[in-house]
Amino acid sequence: MPIEWGSVAEWVSGVASSGAVIVALYLSTSSDRKAASKERQSDQAIAHNTTLKIALVLNGIADLRRHFGPAFENASTENPFDARWPYVQGVSGLMSAGSIRLGADEIDFLFRLGNMTLAQELPLALRQHEATIAAADTYRDLRDAMLAKMPKPVAARGELGTVEQTAKEITALKPQSAVIERALDGLVDRLASEWEFTLRVADEFGKAVRSRFRDPHFPLLRPTGLSKSLDGSGE
Repeated sequence: MPIEWGSVAEWVSGVASSGAVIVALYLSTSSDRKAASKERQSDQAIAHNTTLKIALVLNGIADLRRHFGPAFENASTENPFDARWPYVQGVSGLMSAGSIRLGADEIDFLFRLGNMTLAQELPLALRQHEATIAAADTYRDLRDAMLAKMPKPVAARGELGTVEQTAKEITALKPQSAVIERALDGLVDRLASEWEFTLRVADEFGKAVRSRFRDPHFPLLRPTGLSKSLDGSGE
């Protein structure tokens, strides 16, 4: 039985159409791959920026705990106010709150990770540190204002001495001393709980992004040695 090949023009036209479909499909797939690759790179950049902010917070908490922890624990209460604050200095030069706030793209990325708990807790951890910075600033300002009201140290025979306060002066300053001491107690307690919470959130974020990018080498955030050092469970 003879094969109906048709005219050369029809056959060539058919091959061309078929080729056009194949090329169109290939180009479409290639375009999709490029778009997916571009989106992945964008997401990785967002994840790295978020990682940096979490690291800044962890380092900030660690620095404050190093400052306040030993000073608070070793401070004597043998003073007219029966308080620790006279021996625990305030700190200056803390990071700005704006440097750790999440942008809209970072918040969107958290929701796209599909972990709703993480999407809520990570922004909360960063906001908590903003509040901690404010609390540290408040303690420093309260303490400085109190010291400004107290007698200035005087030099005697080349050595630094202090002027005794009268019982009336001490009584007048005790309410303000109590406020400063509560601010110090609250700050120390806050730092301990914030450290544990932020470490947990950092671990969850790391697991989520490593799973999303299928990259076991995506930066780990948990500073194990530092954690042990601060919690007294290591050197």
